Amino acid sequence: MKKRPKADNARIVWIAVIVLFLIIGGCSALIYLGTYNSFEKTFNGSVAIRPQDTLSASELGILSIGIKERLDSAGFNDSIVFVNKGSLTIRYRGYDKEQVKHAIQANKFEAKIGDNVFFASGKDITFVCTTADCSGMDPVNVCQLEESGYRCKFRFDIAISDEAANRSASITNRLEVISVDGEEYLSKNVTFYSNDVKFDELRIGSDMKGKPISYIKISGSGVGDSKDKAVADAMANMNRLQSSFIMAWVSPEMVI
Repeated sequence: MKKRPKADNARIVWIAVIVLFLIIGGCSALIYLGTYNSFEKTFNGSVAIRPQDTLSASELGILSIGIKERLDSAGFNDSIVFVNKGSLTIRYRGYDKEQVKHAIQANKFEAKIGDNVFFASGKDITFVCTTADCSGMDPVNVCQLEESGYRCKFRFDIAISDEAANRSASITNRLEVISVDGEEYLSKNVTFYSNDVKFDELRIGSDMKGKPISYIKISGSGVGDSKDKAVADAMANMNRLQSSFIMAWVSPEMVI
């Protein structure tokens, strides 16, 4: 009997490996599908949100963060929010649909300087940047080492209407310029409110004093005991602010 050539033996080994890979892959796919279907069945309700304005994938992703935070703060923790073909889908368990919709629609956003409204939800915000060319970590002063750890800065751009810009010029014109850590700011901060609850506060650069500026750079920071943790904290803070601005901008329309 002739011996099988070594090339044929190698070919048989490769065929066996491929068959085994396909079997394992098929089983994994079946397990994943079964797990996913079980996961889906645990939710007994859904609401779709279709923004009136066309949003990019990154804008929708950040908007989903804001809506999930809104649901959690309203007590609807047993829910998920995900992007679905240019819109958002919310799946939830054990809640009334009208209550879920109300929690999302109850969206009062205000940015105040003192008692004066700088800009608010509605027509004041016209654009929120979520792409790398105008949002992300500050390219000039990314991270600094302080006594308590690292502080890393983020920035992103927003645009406001001419009416809001003129309003801000009138408000900031009455403020003083002060120096903090070698940088000049206005004497009052801008404070952000969601449904009348304060959630953040930022300094205002002195270059905005008395000027109707419609393209604004929002900046802030994150902290951590390592640079990586500080960057992660900064990005989380940036996404939270972006999601609040986007929710104030897009005016969602509910689709049952």
